[in-house]
Amino acid sequence: MKKLSEISQIFEAHNWVLSTKQLLAHKIYPYQIKKMIHSGEIYKLKYGWYKFEHIKAESPEHEYYEICKMIPKGVFSLLSAAFYYQLTTFIPSAHQISIPRKSTPPRFNYPPVDYFYWDSNPYELGKELIYTNEQNFFYIYNIEKTVCDLIKYRNQIGMEVCKEVLKAYLNKKNRNLDLLTEYAKKLRISKTLNSYLTILL
Repeated sequence: MKKLSEISQIFEAHNWVLSTKQLLAHKIYPYQIKKMIHSGEIYKLKYGWYKFEHIKAESPEHEYYEICKMIPKGVFSLLSAAFYYQLTTFIPSAHQISIPRKSTPPRFNYPPVDYFYWDSNPYELGKELIYTNEQNFFYIYNIEKTVCDLIKYRNQIGMEVCKEVLKAYLNKKNRNLDLLTEYAKKLRISKTLNSYLTILL
């Protein structure tokens, strides 16, 4: 049986998240996995994936990476993306993740995730890759796509939150209104966006 210090080093080498297959490859067998879960040394993220409990995520990027590792086709969107870009003070009760419409997403208890099933065009539009370090990354929609998505889903997200997001975006020095307008056309929300901009600009 491996010592906890050895196991900690193995987890650290994989950014604190390992699959059952990886644990077995390091000769950490099911009886020891169950023992560590029971003692609180690791916890189960979902079926076949585990995180070292003694290490907590130090940044949103780290947590986003962990989730992306479990949902390879997932893209952080809507309020999760808005919070990442500091466009809102509202913290969603679950991470909002967009995936291709015909995907079958994984289900797990923690962290909580709300899935949004999107067709190819809105799913691919504005998708960006963010690296947390040289090896780890996650997908998120860029800031202009995030603003447009929130306006499109304004009835579901809430009008006041959408106004807060748009105001915060317009106050940013690096805003790109041309790109925002382009995305609005592709998402067929140009009229709605323009009505907001007329009031706020």
